[in-house]
Amino acid sequence: MWWIIVIGIIVFIIYRLTKEHDEYVDKHITSFGGMRVKYKPLIDYLIEPQGARIVKEANEYIVISSSCWTVNINYSAGDLIISLKGSMPLIGQFSKKWTYPSGYPQDKMIGEMENYMTWLMEEYQRLSKG
Repeated sequence: MWWIIVIGIIVFIIYRLTKEHDEYVDKHITSFGGMRVKYKPLIDYLIEPQGARIVKEANEYIVISSSCWTVNINYSAGDLIISLKGSMPLIGQFSKKWTYPSGYPQDKMIGEMENYMTWLMEEYQRLSKG
């Protein structure tokens, strides 16, 4: 009998957490027009010059992919989490994760991503020469 009470409490907690998360996403993402609208400069930066495209999209995440890398942009617990994974000749597999608080300027996010990509290209050039 007591295990039914424990299962009921667990189900209730999961329900409350899911409901709170959905309300938070509605307030901070959906009310701004969704991920595509709220993070348009960041998404445009990743898509336009890179030849990438959006391959998956939901209320709280977007997945952008090109021929050699994939970027996951997730909104979770008030933070924007950007995960880059890819593969390049000579360098092999690479990955990087950035976490930004809600409201962090997108131009600064783009700048940090550009710094990482510049370092990655310099590493590639160094390895190709030596």
